[in-house]
Amino acid sequence: MFSEKLQVAVVGLGPRGLSVAERLCANAESLLPPGHELARYATDAEWLIPHFEKMLYDNAQLVDLLTLVWQGTKSRLYATRIAETCDWVLREMVAEGGGFAATYDADSEGVEGKFYVWDEAEIDAILGADDAAIFKPVYDVTPQGNWEHHTILHRNRAPALLGEDEERRLASLRAKLKAVRDKRVWPGWDDKVLADWNGLMIAALANAAAAFQRDDWLAAAVRAWRFVMDTMRDEDGRLFHSHRAGKRLHRGTLDDYANMARASLTLCEATGEMRYLDEAQALVAVLDRHFADADGGGYFITADDAADLIVRNKHCHDNAVPAGNATLVGVFTRLWVLSGEESWHDKARRQVAAFAGELEGNFFPLMTLLNGYELLQSATEMVIVGEPGDPATEALRRTIYDKSLPNKVVRRLAPGTPLLPSHPAAGKGLVGGKPALYVCRNMTCEAPVTDPAQLVIL
Repeated sequence: MFSEKLQVAVVGLGPRGLSVAERLCANAESLLPPGHELARYATDAEWLIPHFEKMLYDNAQLVDLLTLVWQGTKSRLYATRIAETCDWVLREMVAEGGGFAATYDADSEGVEGKFYVWDEAEIDAILGADDAAIFKPVYDVTPQGNWEHHTILHRNRAPALLGEDEERRLASLRAKLKAVRDKRVWPGWDDKVLADWNGLMIAALANAAAAFQRDDWLAAAVRAWRFVMDTMRDEDGRLFHSHRAGKRLHRGTLDDYANMARASLTLCEATGEMRYLDEAQALVAVLDRHFADADGGGYFITADDAADLIVRNKHCHDNAVPAGNATLVGVFTRLWVLSGEESWHDKARRQVAAFAGELEGNFFPLMTLLNGYELLQSATEMVIVGEPGDPATEALRRTIYDKSLPNKVVRRLAPGTPLLPSHPAAGKGLVGGKPALYVCRNMTCEAPVTDPAQLVIL
């Protein structure tokens, strides 16, 4: 059975998780009914029967994972699944003000999966004999069905994409089915905007947008970020956890701040706009005031003024979503690299130290912590100097996001923009009047690259 915990572990493994991701994508057809959102998990060993509930956080983490894997494999299948999932988010999960809704229920009319399953007779009637003859073998449509006398459309037994013409035809047939499906009674839509889950989706969309040059995905990520930061904070900069129907509910927890800070930094790298860096720092400042454990290190899950709490809990283990304390290791590391301020490096080291002892017990739920530690040890800053929008500048940026580099940190600088004197790229600029890319590690930058074809990263 595929569990939500697996995706967190695989994301934490970065490129080392490619073989697991291959298995994930190969079996994901059962989790991707027409509409191409990812179901919560599969309930059988064959990955045929999904739990039909759709969670924002699952789709966010899997988009992030598959983008990283696509950058390393250039698999057309992965690219297709990423696009389908992101487009579904923009089409069906945008809630009030541009934030992203939380979930779709598993059932409609009191029956689990009723919205998504089919009968052979329906397929024949909608598609017609010729098209149905093409469609049914691909999606395992049979008279007896494959689940409780109905059919779950899937391609588990042959997940590889067919030729482009054949896939276009299948897409048009799926669209016909979807048009009919959309007239059914829909599952319940939980349109709460949750700050922590939105942070995950904002970061995933921004990463995917940079990799696939999809300005619409980036614009949606920015809109959602603005909604959370403008609408779900009070005058003191403190987040609320939830927003629905014009009402803010429940004070934010550690995960809300950690995931939104990570989202802000992802937008900083994707857009080159440093205001996102400032906002990430502001979120961490709230954590330091109200969540920090001054004695033991790390951060409590709840604020110091949270009501009705006997004990304030603190942990670093991932569940269905990454642990906030673990996420902060990566946040502090990126703040260190992007700002050049050594204090952030110290915070990242202290954050790791606060939870390193947990590795002796069980390291499996600590993948986000380990991934953050690897970033702290191996961060590679990619400094692009050039005018935004210049084709040569954009070509260098595309080359960076075309590669699977989980430990990269991208900084975009207009010519003449100052850096701290301690930064290894301080004083570096255009080369022969051309935009240049500086690859910096351990306070040292390699020779500048002006031709994307010359970029080699080991």
